[in-house]
Amino acid sequence: MGRLYWSGSRDDSKHVTKLKYQLKTQGFNHVLDLSQDGAQPYFMEDTIHIGWRGWLKMDQTVRPFLKTTKAAPVHYKLNDDFYTTRWQQRSANGLN
Repeated sequence: MGRLYWSGSRDDSKHVTKLKYQLKTQGFNHVLDLSQDGAQPYFMEDTIHIGWRGWLKMDQTVRPFLKTTKAAPVHYKLNDDFYTTRWQQRSANGLN
């Protein structure tokens, strides 16, 4: 099977910006951004499945959380606006 990689194009970058904004504003503060790693061989199997190198990075990132004896309370603020067509069509410009 051929390898599919994140292209690094400006359009892809805008999608990543919107996704990170959406997660952060809803209280998801521990998000592993793998968007810059997709060009490494064996990092991705296809557009949605990580390869063995991706799993290695994921494991290294998650390990400290598994060693924590008690998780801190998390307060997510789910926002239904992110399900709207308006959000889907919104530009990533101005989002942090």
